[in-house]
This record gives sequence, C-alpha cells and structure tokens, in this order.
Amino acid sequence: MGETVTGEGHAYNVIIPVIVREKQYGYINLTINTEDFSSMMRERLFQRIIAALFVFGLGTIFIVYLARRYTKPIEEVVQAARMVAGGNLDQELRTERKDEIGELTQSFNYMVRKLREERVLEEKLRKAEHLASIGQFSTSIAHEIRNLLILSASQ
Repeated sequence: MGETVTGEGHAYNVIIPVIVREKQYGYINLTINTEDFSSMMRERLFQRIIAALFVFGLGTIFIVYLARRYTKPIEEVVQAARMVAGGNLDQELRTERKDEIGELTQSFNYMVRKLREERVLEEKLRKAEHLASIGQFSTSIAHEIRNLLILSASQ
C-alpha cells in the first residue's frame, strides 16, 4: 500500500504506512500546513538573497582591492616612463616587491641609470669635440701668425 495525501486549502494530510518485512504495523499521519511552509520559504529566500548580495559585495571589494594593488605600480611605471621620454632622467622608482611588477620596476630603474650614464658620456664627448675644435682653431691661428712672422723676418 502507498501513501495517501488529502488536502483542503493550505493544509495537507499525509498518511504513510509503516511496513517491516511485508507486515504492516500501522500508519504515520502527518498534517502539513503549506501556509506556514510558504512563509518560511519566503523568509529563507530573502535570507539567501541577502547572503548572496553580501558575498557579491565582499567579492567586489576584494576584486577592487586586487585591481588597485596591481595596477597602481604599473601606473607609476607608466608615469615615470612618460617623464623620462620628456627628458627628465631623475626618475627612480622604489619597490619592495619580488614579483613581476618588482622586476619591471628594477628593469625600469636600470634603464634610467644607463640613460643617465649615456647622457654623461654624450656631454663629455660634446666637450671634447668643442675643445678639439678650439685646439684646431688655435693651431690654425698659430700657423698663420708664424707665417706672418717668417714673412716679416725675411723682408
């Protein structure tokens, strides 16, 4: 024998037979009030929605934190690179990071140091070229003066 369900409105009677080794010992009679069940389901739904919004909010805050943590150092490198491209070689970024962003920062600092060294070498070369041209000018003036002196001594 199976279960019997009868109902009126929002209340249901469920009769379940108790059978052990094919012998029936009795019945279990349950009365279920669906109105109470519906209000409980609505309350649980509201609680699940609040919990989902809370988890979603925490996730969003965590994602914003991570995004900021990883994009801010990159933005600093980009800003410093713009200043270096504009000719300002006084840029040096500080970092304690040991990840790829830290490596990027160290590479940037190395590049800026090399550019400073190159600028110093170019300045020295420019000065040496200037002194060499002054030396050539002095040599040509001394040569002309000597020619004039020789010319006037022979007359």
